[in-house]
Amino acid sequence: MTTDTGQKDTGNSTDADAMLTALDGDGVPFVGAVVDRRRREFRHYQRAFKDYCADSGGPEHMSRAQLDLARRCAGVNTLCDKLEAAIVAGEEVDVAEYLGACNVARRLAVTLGLKRRAMDVTPDLRSYLAAKAQTND
Repeated sequence: MTTDTGQKDTGNSTDADAMLTALDGDGVPFVGAVVDRRRREFRHYQRAFKDYCADSGGPEHMSRAQLDLARRCAGVNTLCDKLEAAIVAGEEVDVAEYLGACNVARRLAVTLGLKRRAMDVTPDLRSYLAAKAQTND
């Protein structure tokens, strides 16, 4: 079997660069569907996919399964964002669909290996003393 680029598909290569190229290419992401790249949803999906890949060490370090999970995460989160936009606009939304999508997004992110990390918000001593000095003035 050969790929769209004419290269032989060995079945076990991740071909991450080809996936990113397909996403960045002429509006044909992965499955051969024609997509209007000007749509907000496409841009959101593209950005989310790249972010998930970056958070996972970069596409060159990801297995095919991890790349597939990153795509699914991007797709589900794009759906969640679209539903949230409808909620904010006062439109009716199927709550079960929204909650289901949120739950799937969380499970996919965990499966992909994304973890919650506590962010250190403690200021360094110099910043703390400068802020304290401004408060006392």
